Amino acid sequence: MSPSNNIKSSWQKTSTATSAWEAHEFIEGSGGLDKCNGRIDEDGEYRYYSTFTFPYIIGCYNGIIDDTLNTQTQQNPGQNRND
Repeated sequence: MSPSNNIKSSWQKTSTATSAWEAHEFIEGSGGLDKCNGRIDEDGEYRYYSTFTFPYIIGCYNGIIDDTLNTQTQQNPGQNRND
């Protein structure tokens, strides 16, 4: 994945804090992407974008968790073995 030249992040530098996350603030409408650095495209699909500005890649995850995908908790191999 390479950064998109024509899509702008809505995260703007608002302070001189040394932490990148503290120095930037999400400002709704200041760019073409949401807080997670994604958007719903013309085909109706949600996509994340990398950009040349902060946060560069995914800022968070967006969506609804499908509980059917997590049918059971997997144990670590070898856990509770008696040999």
